[in-house]
Amino acid sequence: METSFWLQLVCFSATKIPINRYDYYLFLSNPNLNHNYAMHELILIILDNYKEEIKVVEESNLNDFNNIENGISISRRYLQKLRICVRENEFVDQQNEIIFFKKHKPYIYSRLKFYAMLYNFLINRPAGTIKSQEKFIDSEINRLQESNRRNIDFIFLNKILF
Repeated sequence: METSFWLQLVCFSATKIPINRYDYYLFLSNPNLNHNYAMHELILIILDNYKEEIKVVEESNLNDFNNIENGISISRRYLQKLRICVRENEFVDQQNEIIFFKKHKPYIYSRLKFYAMLYNFLINRPAGTIKSQEKFIDSEINRLQESNRRNIDFIFLNKILF
């Protein structure tokens, strides 16, 4: 089913994604795109824009709370853009859906989780002696390793299947 140009751009207007001229030209140059294929392209554009924006945060000082909060807000904003795009459109096939939930969404979500955990780590880190900070870091490492041990079966199964 062919859709009009305006219907194809529904995801652009709903998410208010700033796109560069080249991406816009590529999108417009094929008027026979169906709405679902356009959604896949828009997801890729969202990811590219996210990578550009988050690059500034990743290259900055991560001991600064402002940079971490900026990483959290950027990641949340782009996750919301993905949600809107997926909610308003349908996947072309099951393979595109699998790729989205296995690769695209976790790419942003994992960074959101990283920045949130880093923020909590810096907030909870003791301001005392080096010894107390080392003890805190060791306890955090043990907590993360215990979490990995609990999920080792899932991690192993995931690597085998995919």
